[in-house]
Amino acid sequence: MGNDDRSERLITRFGHKDNIDERAQSLRGDEKAFNAVLDEFTTRIQYELHNWFILEFNN
Repeated sequence: MGNDDRSERLITRFGHKDNIDERAQSLRGDEKAFNAVLDEFTTRIQYELHNWFILEFNN
């Protein structure tokens, strides 16, 4: 899988950078909502890393 494919997959999964920035701006001053989004994003990253390790080290 090339870097372009990986970038496209991440954009599809997490949203385009502009959308992420817009979402972050909308949460400014709302600590509870910000923490919920941060938790969701962290969980997604952990899931992706877990899958990557499985694919990388089981081959």
